[in-house]
Amino acid sequence: MKKILLIIFLFCSVNVFAQGENFPIVPLLWKVNSVTGVLEPTISTWKVPLTNLNLTRIKKATSSTANLIPKWIGTTGDSLIDGYTVGTAANNLVQLDASAKLPILDGSQLTNLLSFNPITTVEIMEDFVGGTTAEPYNLFRWRKTSGELIVGNLSIANKFGIINLRTSASIGSGLYMSDATGSAGLISGNTGNMTYISSIRNSVAANAEATLRAGLMSNFSTGDPTDGIFFRASGIGNWYAVTRAATVETTTDAGIAQSATTFRTFKFVTNSAGTSVEFYIDGVLKATHTTNIPTADIEPEYQANTTTATYYGVAVDYFYLKITGLTR
Repeated sequence: MKKILLIIFLFCSVNVFAQGENFPIVPLLWKVNSVTGVLEPTISTWKVPLTNLNLTRIKKATSSTANLIPKWIGTTGDSLIDGYTVGTAANNLVQLDASAKLPILDGSQLTNLLSFNPITTVEIMEDFVGGTTAEPYNLFRWRKTSGELIVGNLSIANKFGIINLRTSASIGSGLYMSDATGSAGLISGNTGNMTYISSIRNSVAANAEATLRAGLMSNFSTGDPTDGIFFRASGIGNWYAVTRAATVETTTDAGIAQSATTFRTFKFVTNSAGTSVEFYIDGVLKATHTTNIPTADIEPEYQANTTTATYYGVAVDYFYLKITGLTR
């Protein structure tokens, strides 16, 4: 009898307390633990969230129209009204489709977007379409140190233009971008927010006497540059990610073999402070370097070196460079 009275007392107490806070009646159920004989749950462990919550005053939307997102009335309202329509018309909320993609939209509807801002961004794209082998080559004034340039698409599907940099017998060759006078050094090596992308492959099968380099380098020689951020493949070995400052370098084996049949996408990205470089091959992160990042000026360059009387080279599908966060 005492237990029954206690349960009734507890229920009434909590009920009155909840009603005083504008809460609906909260039905509580207790039971006696068969092992301990203790009433559960105990008052010390049972909680009711009473702060900043008023469930009785929340009202539903005024209609049940399909595809509407409800919204609150005013800034301090406690009722919901019909809100925004999901769709692709004016003032609609755009919803991703079942493939998590945006629905097809007319590009003219995407307003107030500035995809390219020349005040803060530099963006260079070279697809090596047309042109001649004469220097300077194409719009961005590519030059070569030695060897040969062969221009064309090599009859490869989906390749609009390809330039072949080929060595002469027993000497190296280099293709680099320069200013109008042929001077080197277009970009500071520790520039932040910089993205480099290029698609390349070996012109011929790798051999023990040859070395390929692609990236941003300080001097167009037949060997490693003094400074640079680039990819390098020596002999018949894998491609390596390289950061090099004043001839001291950090290298990482990317684990990707050279190929004379498959174009691979080589990419590196610097962080906003220019203190870290991430290297990617075919979209997969292969290395992150934070040491020996150059501060000297560097420029886009491709190198093919050989130490024997054997023609060697690199085929370049395209070159892309983007720098953001500039102030000018």
